[in-house]
Amino acid sequence: MKFIQIILIVIVLVILFFGYKKYKSYRVQKQTSNAFEQVQQQCNNIETIFVSVPSYRDPECAKTLVDMFHKASCPYRVFAGVCVQNEPLDPQPLDEYDRIIKKNKWRDFHNQIKVLPIPASEAKGPMYARHLIETKLYRGEVFYLMIDSHTRFIKNWDEECIMQWKRCSKETPQPILTYYPDDFNLQDKVGFSKGDEKESIPSYLRAKEFCKETGALKIEGAKFKTQPLRPIPSLFWAAGFSFSSGQLIKDCSIDRNYPFLFFGEEHLQAVRYFTHGYMFYTPCKGIIRHQWSRADRLGTYWEQWLGDPAKIQMEKQSRMRLKAFLGIQGVLTPESSGMGKVKTIQQYQDYTGVYPYHQRFHWNSKLGVAPGARNDELIAKFGSLLKYQKIMAAAGAGASATTKK
Repeated sequence: MKFIQIILIVIVLVILFFGYKKYKSYRVQKQTSNAFEQVQQQCNNIETIFVSVPSYRDPECAKTLVDMFHKASCPYRVFAGVCVQNEPLDPQPLDEYDRIIKKNKWRDFHNQIKVLPIPASEAKGPMYARHLIETKLYRGEVFYLMIDSHTRFIKNWDEECIMQWKRCSKETPQPILTYYPDDFNLQDKVGFSKGDEKESIPSYLRAKEFCKETGALKIEGAKFKTQPLRPIPSLFWAAGFSFSSGQLIKDCSIDRNYPFLFFGEEHLQAVRYFTHGYMFYTPCKGIIRHQWSRADRLGTYWEQWLGDPAKIQMEKQSRMRLKAFLGIQGVLTPESSGMGKVKTIQQYQDYTGVYPYHQRFHWNSKLGVAPGARNDELIAKFGSLLKYQKIMAAAGAGASATTKK
């Protein structure tokens, strides 16, 4: 009998011992969590970031949101505005977001995501969606990040964006970090914890050709030969990654009056931002990755208007309006709608060496080199000053490039 009593006492003591350890562990976790929450709330109150995410029938949208919060050094300062343009039976991004969060037992930032749902049949292209996000979902955050709905981030991307932006702000009061990001690995089904967070040497933007339909400039990304030590001035602007102050939305909200326009958005917005006093910079580190393939998407917005005469007419009107804005219509003075007063469109043409009226651009535009480029920029882009000089010599000093054959 005594033996049984001893056994029971031992069992009770073991239960009490492990129960106490578990309680102590819980207390430590709770204190750590509370400390984390306090630090994060401080970030939230100081340098908030609004992230614009237009999504058209994109199954990657939820993963983009998860990755964005999961990789941020201070996720409490990140606020997302998502324009979801889906068919009724399409998976809903927030439902998928919740599923991923619960499965991985990660922190939930559902309350920091605002969604504007629009039927896919009413979608009018990226400019329209970005405009709606800016005008209906922006809440006055300090910084503004524009991305696409199929994006992956490096770890601590928010700190990196702010740090690089502040470096640029020492040179100009209104910088915009912008570039074409690398592709992410579609075979990586995890997507938001492996492979994609590696930093990469970024690409800088350069002139490619003029769009036959709109006459606007198409741009492309070119890899730096070596990683630059500072953000590098850029001639152009890209919608897939654009980091600026939130003041950009107040100064120059994206124009909604270009329904169904695709090629031309970046040229148009570059002119508008520049004339409002903003300057473009290529980040010195790759901050995001982008899914360039459309194979996994459920559709594209232009597929739903190809057989609709009314929508086709709206797209043609957008092209005509763009041509008038850029001075391609044989009108040397473009319409002033949306143009800033800090600088002129002529100054932007001279800065970039791109002249839409003549469908001509300078060789430095083709090389992506801004006026007054410093030696470190030329070395990072071409490997050496000699290499750059040889390229320019072969082209002919002051020569112009054209896409007309």
